[in-house]
Amino acid sequence: RVCVVGGRTGVGKTRVLHALRSRGEAVVDLEGLARHRGSAFGWVGTVEAGGGAQPSSEHFTNLLACEWRRLEARGEAKGGRGRGWVFLEDEDSHIGHVSVPKPVYAALRCAPLVVRVSLPEQARVRLLLDDYVAGHADGPAAGEWLARMEESVRKLTKRLGAARVGEVVAAMRAGDFSAVAVAMLHYYD
Repeated sequence: RVCVVGGRTGVGKTRVLHALRSRGEAVVDLEGLARHRGSAFGWVGTVEAGGGAQPSSEHFTNLLACEWRRLEARGEAKGGRGRGWVFLEDEDSHIGHVSVPKPVYAALRCAPLVVRVSLPEQARVRLLLDDYVAGHADGPAAGEWLARMEESVRKLTKRLGAARVGEVVAAMRAGDFSAVAVAMLHYYD
């Protein structure tokens, strides 16, 4: 049985999954397997953490199958410590450049249990800053990180408009990452 952990951008869905896993629950971290967080900024934290490039869709499917089999072998996916529930984060049909296998995507869309995580905007901004800025903006590769962040924002020009993208890039260059996070929350919401 699948339980989907959902919610808006920046509410800490992946953190919830990791907390569930640490408590012995059966968890499949799709974003971890895909080495991407699923947004225009999904690359942040994946390469730096030693994850490397995204796997191919075929390799992602194999990784996912191995993870599911591992849970079944330990009894977690069929009534073991996880009491039969497997927790997954709500995802679209693609995570970065990899495709979520159609049966898994269908399971996400038809899950018998969906838990919606909710946080106020200020807490969401703090989580986004922790996940996407801390250790990157002032790290050894800060210039490369900033260039890639700007590139990611510019990919949103069609939807945000050139003027808004210019404002976000200017805030980014000025180091006002809270303003950038708020702008991105308004975009993703």
